[in-house]
Amino acid sequence: MRKWLWLVILLIIIASPILVWYAKPAKKMNLLIFDKTVPDHTFREHQGLTWLLNYKKYNHPSGEPYRKEMDYAGIVPVDGKKYTNRSISKISNSPQLIYTADTYGIDTPHSKGSYGGLSNQEWTKLQELYYDHQPVWVSEYNSFASPTPKNVREGLLSFLNINWTGWIGRSFEELDPAKNKEIPDTAIRAYEAQEKQPWKKSGPGFVFIHEDGQVVVLEEGHLKSNQLTLKFTSSGKKEFNLKESPRYNYWFDVITPRNGKEVIANYEWSLTNEGEKWLNKHGIPEKFAAITKTEKNGSPAFYFAGDYNDTNHLPSFYKTAGLIKMKSLFTKENSADSEAFYWNTYAPLMETILDEAASHSPKKKETAKVEQEKVDGISINAKLESDRFQILKNGKWVPMTIKGVNMGMGKPGAWPGEAAITEDEYYRWIQQIGKMNANAIRVYTLHPPGFYRALKRYNEQAETPIYLFHGIWIDEEPLEEKLDAFDSGIVKQFKSDIKTIVDVVHGNATVPEKPGHASGSYKADVSPYLIGWIVGIEWYPDMVDSTNKKHQGKGDFSGTYMRTKQAQPFEYWLASMMDYTIQQESQNYGTQHPISFTNWVTTDLLDHPYEPLKKEDLVGINPNVIHPTEQLKAGYFAAYHVYPYYPDFLNIDKNYLKYKDHRGKANSYAGYLHDLKKAHTMPVLIAEFGLPASRGITHSNPYGWNQGHNSEEKQGKVVTERFEDILKEGYTGGLVFNWQDEWFKRTWNTMDFDDPNRRPYWSNAQTNEQQFGILSFDRLKIRVDGKTDDWKKEKIKPAKLKTNKVIKKMFVTHDERYLYIRLDYKQAKDAGMDTTLLIDTIPEQGNKSISYNGGIASERGIDFLLRLNGKNDSRMLVDSYYDSHYFMYGEKLKLIPKKPYASRKNNGQFHKIEMALNKTLTNPVTKEVYPFESFETGKLEKGNGNPDAQNYDSLADYEINKKTGIVEIRIPWMLLNVKDPSTKEIAGDYWKGGPEASQKIQDISLAAVASSKQSRLNTDDFFSYSWKTWQQPQYEERLKRSYEIIQKEFAKYK
Repeated sequence: MRKWLWLVILLIIIASPILVWYAKPAKKMNLLIFDKTVPDHTFREHQGLTWLLNYKKYNHPSGEPYRKEMDYAGIVPVDGKKYTNRSISKISNSPQLIYTADTYGIDTPHSKGSYGGLSNQEWTKLQELYYDHQPVWVSEYNSFASPTPKNVREGLLSFLNINWTGWIGRSFEELDPAKNKEIPDTAIRAYEAQEKQPWKKSGPGFVFIHEDGQVVVLEEGHLKSNQLTLKFTSSGKKEFNLKESPRYNYWFDVITPRNGKEVIANYEWSLTNEGEKWLNKHGIPEKFAAITKTEKNGSPAFYFAGDYNDTNHLPSFYKTAGLIKMKSLFTKENSADSEAFYWNTYAPLMETILDEAASHSPKKKETAKVEQEKVDGISINAKLESDRFQILKNGKWVPMTIKGVNMGMGKPGAWPGEAAITEDEYYRWIQQIGKMNANAIRVYTLHPPGFYRALKRYNEQAETPIYLFHGIWIDEEPLEEKLDAFDSGIVKQFKSDIKTIVDVVHGNATVPEKPGHASGSYKADVSPYLIGWIVGIEWYPDMVDSTNKKHQGKGDFSGTYMRTKQAQPFEYWLASMMDYTIQQESQNYGTQHPISFTNWVTTDLLDHPYEPLKKEDLVGINPNVIHPTEQLKAGYFAAYHVYPYYPDFLNIDKNYLKYKDHRGKANSYAGYLHDLKKAHTMPVLIAEFGLPASRGITHSNPYGWNQGHNSEEKQGKVVTERFEDILKEGYTGGLVFNWQDEWFKRTWNTMDFDDPNRRPYWSNAQTNEQQFGILSFDRLKIRVDGKTDDWKKEKIKPAKLKTNKVIKKMFVTHDERYLYIRLDYKQAKDAGMDTTLLIDTIPEQGNKSISYNGGIASERGIDFLLRLNGKNDSRMLVDSYYDSHYFMYGEKLKLIPKKPYASRKNNGQFHKIEMALNKTLTNPVTKEVYPFESFETGKLEKGNGNPDAQNYDSLADYEINKKTGIVEIRIPWMLLNVKDPSTKEIAGDYWKGGPEASQKIQDISLAAVASSKQSRLNTDDFFSYSWKTWQQPQYEERLKRSYEIIQKEFAKYK
């Protein structure tokens, strides 16, 4: 009897873990697993998670255990080599946890990852689910690397608050591919092509692969051990009760946190000094994060920088309590797999996260207390009264001076329609705008959801909110094609866009993906911070004129909120669109905000008899004939774009030129503002004004407030002075154009000489439209201050020069904006004196005889000369045959005198490099003729180009250090007739192919002469500089000098 009793006891002990497991109640958890790397029916990229869910008794919402084969979204293998896609919506529409396991995809015989990558549509849907339901989020390697599109990657990195270095890596016990089939063939081939030698690696080591294809190998001599482990931070230990992990043997990302406090665990490994140097040489950090945790929208978001869930060693049973603990105790570490890692680290880590997801209650943030008043059942947070915007403070309406910036959708490496600015970037920019003492941002069109979330997040934490002027953009092409705003297709689309924008601002929209437009889930309600609608664009005068003529006799508009009196048809149309906007807000959300439409000097309501160009004063749009009804509680204002240099009447109208501003100085800008304000019966906002801090120039101004060729300091000074003019003339305030530089922009006098398809990928110092921003993206690789530390930092080696009596060394490098040249003189006193730099860019062209420095004969054809010879005689010169300015305005348009020699190659003549500013104009009143105007843009300016220097001059072209004999020079790419440096595209033979002629080159050849004696240069006297092409530019954010100047000005006004 006793024997059977002990047997029963033993069986109970053995069965107790199973009985305990069955006794534990199951819970339902709504989980979304997303996995696109499912090449077969093993489902190994997510089966470790589904096993864990079932072990933890977290069941599918159906009540059944999770099935690795069915309960995930992503790629689904079917018979043979065929695959299908299971949509996110089919799996979960209200998840408690989102888990992106792997998005690489499936390799086919034709391409890598052809079924892979996190698509825009999928990313949009995931964000929508996250911001709607606020689940816990977990992503792991590979969730954002190739082939995920760049804009999606940046969005996910911003969401996770991490940076990816571009590197992935893995440890291997054996690097010899004959002994280890796990070494990727692609890595071996890339390494052999890179190093131009066969792969002869063996023994333990690490392989790192960069997204650009570069391969780096750490091997014996670099490593004390090839083990990679995780070490948890203090916050990681506290949350997960884990200290360190067993060795991890699979692929990992090399990431860095944007906030160091968000690191849960770091990777740990053992490197020799040589290994540390080797990593440093290739830009791979020695320490990088393994697990991070950030918070978004009140919910945690984790990133695992490794393939932690990937395992092939899972027991077929899971219905045993304590099984994970047993496996962790009895599974030994080995180099063949990461089974020990799974049981000791991943499983307990995920147990904690799953439990958190099951009990998670998102932290609800209070909406910032922007006071509102209800008037006849309509809520308003702002109104217009006594020529001012008014906001509620402590129950009272108080006036507010509008002092803000415009913000476009441009950033380096992307077109605005790609909506590539990340939420992290928006948030950082909004913080900087707030610190600039601005109180308003204007956007022209729909931005990606990150903008609205960032604005809401900022305002929820800020003492003083930043208000929003939201534009409602209309597509220009149909307007210019139809020349009729009443076209049914145009009206239908614009009304649809109006409704979308209104819903977006109220956080109540999901905008489908559409090429050239932002899209996504818009759940951030920023309507409390909206201070005004600005409908439309700078209207094309021919369209306005044509609309008026086609619809003569239209009569007046009578709407619920807006009406007109004696209006032209286009004014009728504008009133109806504004009425529709207010209707959408009032009826759907019970709120109203002040409203206006975009206008500009070209279509203002004034007559300009001095304007020489007919189209610039062809037709006017009069805000005074549009009136708000009593149903509009928030008010109506006029909004204008006004710059000091254009249209031309501002520079030649004698009445404006003699107008005295509040300083007692002549000021045509203030004169125009005076007349414009006087003509209006409602408050007026200057919605755009500014000055570009560019090297190139497009229009000149009598007072030097030019459209271009302004330093950053001058930009700030002129902008603040014009802001003072705006306020002194009685306006509600002004919005500076623009917050950030926009590399995709073009302007009329450079657009024929660059590649229109590649503008966002480099910075054109000659195109002023790209550089209106207060925020610069130019990394300024070399600071041009006469010092050599940046050259040393970049490890730039000197060019090989033949014996030169004056110049000891020459260095050459580049970035997205400039070609940099450094000359080291043998004697410091000679630095920069009577020096000629000869530059050969295009084959089979150029002059071989140069008259400078006692006469120079060259075997190579010289396309450009750079002359250093004192302040007044330092300039760039171009071979007359290759002179784009002369070819366009002399040969093609015949606006400047003809030079017959210019059509001949090797004619011996060099021209100054000019930019056109204006064609011949005639004053309609005085009949005075203003001749063709140009600017010598090849003239070089000496100065300090280091933004950190007290005497920084952003227009500096070169600097001389007389103590060390160092000269540094930077040449804008366009001065060398480069159309796109990122692809090595230059202008071709204009005389054969016209202005659009182009060709690709391998390198640029340079030689320097600093002697007064006649010299002859052979081909080997030149240094050939080549560079790698790029598909994405490098850039660095930097606040221009103008920022602090504007900051001080804005601080003066409430």
